[in-house]
Amino acid sequence: MGSPSTAPGRLLPAESTRPRAPPSWPCRVVAFAVSSRYPPRVVRRSFVIASVAAALSACAPESRLEPSATSPGVQPAHSTALLVIERNAGESLTPSAQIGARFVRYTGIPAEVLPSLLGTPALPAELGCHVLSDDLQMAPRAEVQLVNVGALDVHSDGQAIHLVPRRVPDLFQLVSGVVYAAEGELAGSRWQFRAEGNRHASVPSFEVEALAPSSLLSVTLDAQSVAPSSTLTLGTAPHVLRWSRGESSDRVTITFEPASPDASQPVIRCVADDSLGVFQLDSAWSDRVTRTLPGGRVTVHRMRTRPFALQGFESAAVVFDLSINARIASAQ
Repeated sequence: MGSPSTAPGRLLPAESTRPRAPPSWPCRVVAFAVSSRYPPRVVRRSFVIASVAAALSACAPESRLEPSATSPGVQPAHSTALLVIERNAGESLTPSAQIGARFVRYTGIPAEVLPSLLGTPALPAELGCHVLSDDLQMAPRAEVQLVNVGALDVHSDGQAIHLVPRRVPDLFQLVSGVVYAAEGELAGSRWQFRAEGNRHASVPSFEVEALAPSSLLSVTLDAQSVAPSSTLTLGTAPHVLRWSRGESSDRVTITFEPASPDASQPVIRCVADDSLGVFQLDSAWSDRVTRTLPGGRVTVHRMRTRPFALQGFESAAVVFDLSINARIASAQ
């Protein structure tokens, strides 16, 4: 958003000219949890990148990514690739898919910070509940490069969409490069991604397929239907969420977001086995949700992650994120 797209077939350079940065210094910053405050739409991700990177920009010194940095005090470079399909049931009666991709090489930044920084779904971690922290730790030298892999074609059950790399503004030597994002009426079960590759970035052409999970249905919280048009009243503890069962390899994540998240009222995220169809918060987490959630929002995600091998990246995955949300009534 705010970054012009290239013409189909035109490759953007993998590197960009950057302004000089101030000398490096250790940095500990608190960001504004942008990813939890905005709808999960990949077509809006360049705004998310700009917002979070602006918060981190004062901590970004001049640096260069090296595949195997061994000098004392130099952070090793890492890399990951994500192909993302998101669909939120609250956006319309027949919600379109939000399709995006990030090909990332980074150094000096913890991997758990990347979803907030790059506007991608946070992949499920261990089963159970935890508090989402806004306290971000960065190394003295930090850099994120969003790699250009050429044009990307996405096919799903006879429909197709063509993605071209869109440049994001270079932000104080912290984030540079390109993102892939589009919105389309693709709603099939089988998805195929084809990239033409970019030899200047040492990324070959590739092709990957993945099956989408079934729709997230019959979602209830404390026996009340979770739907965009509904406002729920929290029942008595323990709080119980139910949904139509999925596969054991998939995960359901439940995000409890207070009206005004802060240190005293943080965002709580719980992860459950999709095949169980039910998740009950224990008494401690139920009490915490009861105290902080009135006036806020609950969002339930069915998430599927399918890893694949991609030359030049340590990890790569296709990620499906199907979500639905509802408001929580204010305390009386």
